[in-house]
Amino acid sequence: MAGPFPPLVTLVLAAVTARGQRRGCHEADDPYPRAAALERIKALVLDTLPSPESKRAYGQALDDFFRWCEVEAVTEFSKATVNAYRTALEQRRLSSSTISQRLSAIRKLAMEAADNGFISPDQASAILRVKGPRQAGVRTGHANRPNVLFPFLTRPR
Repeated sequence: MAGPFPPLVTLVLAAVTARGQRRGCHEADDPYPRAAALERIKALVLDTLPSPESKRAYGQALDDFFRWCEVEAVTEFSKATVNAYRTALEQRRLSSSTISQRLSAIRKLAMEAADNGFISPDQASAILRVKGPRQAGVRTGHANRPNVLFPFLTRPR
């Protein structure tokens, strides 16, 4: 999507520049500016999560997404990019719950990027509309057993 808002590569470079300005240093001072920028972008998401387990899972999901972007030479953070990533996850035969969790992390990234002015709200909204995988299988659990569920269904109101 062309316009005043940056693609993914520019998003990373903006993070590098902001990091350098904040600390009073230059990119040349940091041997790994891209890695530091990705960590800063990740921190936008992880800092909003209260649970250590959520932080761990979202961090892994974002690391996987950034690796995939690098391998696929992705230059834009868009709905099409996220749909392509979802397809790649499905081709890896990951479970639908794993794919849903990873897409949740990317949706959160889109929200935080929009809130911080890195992408437009319209672009973030489009990314938020990326559908997750179809849920397959039958839900199991105690409440699904007929002897547990039947008394609640037949009870007079």
